[in-house]
Amino acid sequence: MARSIKTILLLIIIFISASGIPLYADSSSLNFSLPFTGSNKDILSIDTSITMLSSSHPQLQVSLKVNEKLLPLQFNESHPVEVLLYLGEDVIKGIDTPDITIHHGEITNLEIDLPQNLLDIPNGDYTLKVQLHVENTQTPVITDILPITYYSDFTYAKALSSINRNQTALTLYFPDNNMDNLIPITRIIPYTTTPLRATIDELAKGPNPVLGLPDLSPVPSVQRLNLSRRIANVYLPSDLGIYGQYASSARIAVDSFVNSLTTINEVEGVQFYFDNRILTEGFHGMVMDEPIFPSKNFQLYVGYRSTTDRILLTPIDPFTEDHSIETIFNGLKYSGNPSLYNYTLQPTVPEEVVLLDYSISENLLRLKLSEAFVKMDDTRNLMIDAIVYTFTSLEGIDSVEFQVENLSSFESDLPENLILNEPLFATPYINPEI
Repeated sequence: MARSIKTILLLIIIFISASGIPLYADSSSLNFSLPFTGSNKDILSIDTSITMLSSSHPQLQVSLKVNEKLLPLQFNESHPVEVLLYLGEDVIKGIDTPDITIHHGEITNLEIDLPQNLLDIPNGDYTLKVQLHVENTQTPVITDILPITYYSDFTYAKALSSINRNQTALTLYFPDNNMDNLIPITRIIPYTTTPLRATIDELAKGPNPVLGLPDLSPVPSVQRLNLSRRIANVYLPSDLGIYGQYASSARIAVDSFVNSLTTINEVEGVQFYFDNRILTEGFHGMVMDEPIFPSKNFQLYVGYRSTTDRILLTPIDPFTEDHSIETIFNGLKYSGNPSLYNYTLQPTVPEEVVLLDYSISENLLRLKLSEAFVKMDDTRNLMIDAIVYTFTSLEGIDSVEFQVENLSSFESDLPENLILNEPLFATPYINPEI
């Protein structure tokens, strides 16, 4: 028995000796400092900063210090960086091929250009996060979330409240540069008693170059026209050129004719004639045998950014059957309809402006808004016009009144020309050509 015990003790001594633990260790405090078998931490530090090259062009700098055994870092060749852009808590944009410069060394430095037009987003406050696709690290390389603000300068001419008695205002519908939407433009000419002919002649001239729209006539030449029983009869040749060959040109021409002419008080619809005849089809297969009337559907008024950085109020189909006041108001914000808006098509209500309450009585819509409404200096006119034109396109609403919470606390500091607690109407003089 004693021999067996000695044998066991000997085996324990041999094990301890092989393990490298000193034989003179105090058995009451024996610690097994076993070697670490996992890999060392790959990422030692990540520092990020943003330099605004302009108000719409941030450059993100990332400084990355890693275990020196991993140098130089091996970035994925096809997409070394992925940028995630957030609006609130929602990811609204992901880009895996930004303009990036990588400087290798003991500290790896990256410069990532993120101009607003590349991300194709409207003005606003965002946050972003960057993930580096490094192939020789086991640890994901992700930056902290960083706040960022994009703002591209623009000009906006607010709707006119009136014109002089010796003037005539024509509303002309011109296409945007992508031929997606028609934009109503107010052109002021000397007073005329023939607004029907004047509208056709002015459409043929195209838009003023200052607007930054396609410098072409949206309609074919008109042989003659007249008015009968509130229907404008437009006489065209049988050969319409591009307006009969291409569906997009045909649609633009018809809608431009109809929407422009029916802004004249005496005109309700348009009948087209081709070589003095009414045809079943025309304009690339469109039905032409009856008068065409403008749409009376509800429309959202958003901001189209032209090539001259002019913002033009543009009516578009909201693509929703929900016409509640809350949904419409939020639909004028980026967060309310992120799939609609981009760098060119801008929301017209800032995120900070909150609809607190509303009421409708006698065709008047009263909106109670947060204090931010009066602080939007650079976007206020655009916001007010967009809200008024949008909501008065709803059946049963003729005017809009703005109210602001806690008005008494800062009423003495209100901006000039800001009209509160009074009805505002949509005037006929939208997007004046000035």
